[in-house]
Amino acid sequence: REKAVYIPPKADEAKALINEWVQDFNGTDFSNVKTAIESYAKFLLIHPFEDGNGRVSRLLLEKLLNPDNSPYFVHPSLYRMGIDTKQYSQAVMSYQDTSSSVHYLYWQRALTWASELENKAYEVLSGARQSVNHALGLSQLKAIDKAILEHLWEQPLFTLSTLSMAFHGDVFELLASLDKLTRLNILKSYQSKNASKENVFVCEHIFEAFKKLDDAVFANKETPTKV
Repeated sequence: REKAVYIPPKADEAKALINEWVQDFNGTDFSNVKTAIESYAKFLLIHPFEDGNGRVSRLLLEKLLNPDNSPYFVHPSLYRMGIDTKQYSQAVMSYQDTSSSVHYLYWQRALTWASELENKAYEVLSGARQSVNHALGLSQLKAIDKAILEHLWEQPLFTLSTLSMAFHGDVFELLASLDKLTRLNILKSYQSKNASKENVFVCEHIFEAFKKLDDAVFANKETPTKV
């Protein structure tokens, strides 16, 4: 069994520590990024739940750093997954040592990386939207066409059955719209290799943009992927 990296406070201490955490940060101006990071780290070290502390703390940090819900927001915790997997735990633990600068140096790198990736995301996704609009040209679109186009930004790869689950509409109306978007080169259709032989639709304009962003997030530090 692996040796524990961090032993959190006892369960019966969690309530008092959370109350203290709320008092410390209640009414705080979180536009100061340093304060947002401090709040995140302190909550994570309290470890109030049996499971899911990391997920809840990352959600907290997202709300503090992205109060306006920007669609291009890149969570700095992705830096841990894609670029620097070794120093995250050390950075969180070092928060307890007020003389250590490791915590802030790590998050400074993570936030800079996230900001640069946000700019790339805006560039790549704007390019994909322009590509889609160019393919559409002056075509007249029905409400169902517009709805499917918006859905593509959430799910650019789908089958008729999965689309039907999302829209609960007339299947014939969906088929007509898919045929129209395919003729406009917004969608491409491929026959799946599974037993159902169901057609798979993909919007390559958006799918390729998402792939570029995935590559950028998980690029190796020594060999960064250019977007």
